[in-house]
Amino acid sequence: MLRRLVIELLDNEWSPEQLVGHLRLLPQISVPVFVVSGEEDKPRPVPWQNDMAEHLPNATTLWRLERIGHSPILEAPDVVLPRLLDFLDRVEQSG
Repeated sequence: MLRRLVIELLDNEWSPEQLVGHLRLLPQISVPVFVVSGEEDKPRPVPWQNDMAEHLPNATTLWRLERIGHSPILEAPDVVLPRLLDFLDRVEQSG
């Protein structure tokens, strides 16, 4: 069910109001989640990202990048990759 939810969330453009039904399912995701958001993300604007991060129990602090849009890893890999690798190292060490 969570896999379907993630695919559905990624394949559609949702407003925060439309996410209410999905937001109640996000607390069920128990694995650590790396949340990164571009300030100029049009399909998933900052309010959408805030709502998502607030409902994920193991989300890292929401990290926003200025002058970045929907694909931070593609638009700023030199900035995102070190943080992502650090996050993965911490997850691996915690076990």
